Formats: sequence, structure tokens, C-alpha cells
Amino acid sequence: MQSLFNVDFLDNHKVDTNSVYQNILHLFYSEKYKSDEVKQDEYSFSLFNNILKKKQELDDIIKKYLNDWSLEKTAIIDRNILRIGLYEMLFQEDVPNKVAINESIELSKSFGHKNSYKFISGVLGKIFDDLLKNKV
Repeated sequence: MQSLFNVDFLDNHKVDTNSVYQNILHLFYSEKYKSDEVKQDEYSFSLFNNILKKKQELDDIIKKYLNDWSLEKTAIIDRNILRIGLYEMLFQEDVPNKVAINESIELSKSFGHKNSYKFISGVLGKIFDDLLKNKV
């Protein structure tokens, strides 16, 4: 999530996304594991890269569910939590949709504004309802 945030914050200005990921990995986890040699987590690295590859598709879907709001006005952290949750719902068959939504809500409670979880829950909940009806 931190890597997606940074890429989004830098507005994709010719940023080397792999370097962003590696820097975040080192910054956040070298202290935690008391080592300068932090191994890359293949799942998070794959998730990061795949979300970036599908970013436009994810954003187009999210925009349909924002009701009188724009994705550009949405807080960077909330935008990326929505992207992660939606990506998992659409493309991660091993992650049940309700788990993806719950994980997104928990991320928003930890990193977002105090009411972000309501926004995240509402948007992903509407998408989930439409997925069940095969409208997405």
C-alpha cells in the first residue's frame, strides 16, 4: 500500500516503480527485522505491479461508484485502498470478495481519515452487490 501511495503521490512522473517498491520495503521493514537485507515478498510485489498494470481499468470501475464525487478528489490513501480491494475482488480468485472488503476497511481504519472506512465500505459494498448481479 505504501508503494502504491508513493507512486500515486508522485503522479507517475517517470518514476521507477520497482525502485519505489524496494525503497519502501527497506524503509519500513529493515528496522522491523533489524536487518539491511530485507527479502522481497513475492505476493505484495506481484500485487503492487498488477494493480499498476490494471490501474486505469480499476479507476474506471471505481469512478462509476463514487456518486457525485471524483476519484481525483478522493484522498490518495483511500484511492489506493479502493484499488487494492477492487483488484483482489476482480482478479485474486484465492481471496473471497468479503475478505477483500474487510481487509480494505481495516486498512482504511489504520491509515485513512477517521471516517474513511465508511467510504471504502460503501464503494466496495456497492461493487460487490453488482458483482453478484454480474453488472461489473
